[in-house]
Amino acid sequence: MIDLLQTHVGEILDDASKPVQKIILSGEFPWEPRLIFKKPHKITVDSVLSMDPKLGDLFGFTDEEVNKLFKTYQIERHLANFKRWHQGFMVAGRPLYRPVDVIRYTHRAMKAIPNTSVALDNDWQYWKADEVLKTLVGTLLVENHDIIESLVNGEFVTMTFNETIRTSDYAARQSVELWQWLLHKGYLTIHSKTDQHNTYRVALSNALVREVFVERLKARFSPDYPAFVNDAKAFVEAATKGNTTLLTLLLNKLFRDFIFIKEEPEKRQTYTQTQERRYWASLEALIQTAAKQIPTFRIITDDIYNLTDPIVVTVGHPTERLGIILNLQNTDTDDLESTSQTLTTALKTDPLREKLNQHRAFNHILIGVAVHENSVAVCSEKIAQP
Repeated sequence: MIDLLQTHVGEILDDASKPVQKIILSGEFPWEPRLIFKKPHKITVDSVLSMDPKLGDLFGFTDEEVNKLFKTYQIERHLANFKRWHQGFMVAGRPLYRPVDVIRYTHRAMKAIPNTSVALDNDWQYWKADEVLKTLVGTLLVENHDIIESLVNGEFVTMTFNETIRTSDYAARQSVELWQWLLHKGYLTIHSKTDQHNTYRVALSNALVREVFVERLKARFSPDYPAFVNDAKAFVEAATKGNTTLLTLLLNKLFRDFIFIKEEPEKRQTYTQTQERRYWASLEALIQTAAKQIPTFRIITDDIYNLTDPIVVTVGHPTERLGIILNLQNTDTDDLESTSQTLTTALKTDPLREKLNQHRAFNHILIGVAVHENSVAVCSEKIAQP
């Protein structure tokens, strides 16, 4: 491509006998544009990183244009739903909408039956960039965990980007380069520039992009993902044996890798609330996976996703069933072992044991889990029925 442009553009600019006032090149350039030319020229390079106000309405429909379009074609009743899914992408601090999204949606809205919604096509999941997304979510590098969790929950993150991106970046699978690749593909959008050089506040482009991320993340922690199934089976085996060492390792890995997705990303919660919900949500995913993959594993708890009630399950043949009562607490103290022992002792309550007795659980394992700043400690105690 460089050779082609050097041939057709470079020669024109290098020939003083053929003065050219302006040449505009648009599209995706995986290399530095200045490599095209053999001689120095006044070259202006603008990209999605540019904060030049004059670019704020050149690459899509503005809010004003969308409002006018929906009013002109008398489809204003569909405007709120359109913006709900497509609003978010910005250029130079100004909201923009992809032309293909605007045209396709307005065309369908004009043909829609009254009092019905317009069908949405999430073509983000079909783009080649989605392969990068699968790679990023699949590897779940520790350094990317907080970034991914913040983005899918509607928050801004700070990243450093360069103007250009090499085609080799995707193959290299370096996290910084993957994020930059996703930015240039439109999955991320620049909200504002910070005071630091080449550093920006970014977010996911819109609700449709978030939907793609959420789908990939949920798949990673589901009964359809072999690695997570293996973790669930190992967890059940360790729990039935009261192997606190293995349980500690498994839960440390689970809490480190799991991405908690809020149902309402715009709803703010305190850090402690988010952490507690994250731990319980990860346990829920693990135990639900075990229940689907292990025929003898049954969940007794009515509402597993509860921040106060312990999780109660049974494992084994009906006549040799083992009851497991699991409790978890996010604590402010560094004394995790003591907290775990306190949790284990608190599980010795008649209602919980009675619930297990009703399901023919003849022996009980009490497991207390304490978490502090993503560090986990586990204590367990086995109680044989008289």
